[in-house]
Amino acid sequence: MRLIVVLVLALSTSVAVLAQQRFDFKVREDMFAGMDGDTAAFDRAMKLIDDTLATDPNHAEALVWRGDGRLFLAGQAFQRPWPWRRTTSRSAYRELPVFCRSRAACGRSIAQNRTA
Repeated sequence: MRLIVVLVLALSTSVAVLAQQRFDFKVREDMFAGMDGDTAAFDRAMKLIDDTLATDPNHAEALVWRGDGRLFLAGQAFQRPWPWRRTTSRSAYRELPVFCRSRAACGRSIAQNRTA
């Protein structure tokens, strides 16, 4: 009799675990569609991630997906032209944001603008 009770409990527990949808199944399609250009799908994915993190700030999968989304947005922002890259005058340095004047990442663009 105990064996039957244990089997029934194990079966009901495993069914309950399988019935829960994994987080990556919820967010994956929208995230990848958003990375292919569908901004509405990307916004839906990021909203789902933000809602999940609002209820559980330490949700590991949501943190990873949020990092992926932010990395994608950073790549998109980096591909946009900066206004000071269009100028070829020596005054381009003065037009740079203050944070960029001492950063090595901006040095190549500054050098290109000075030699032109």
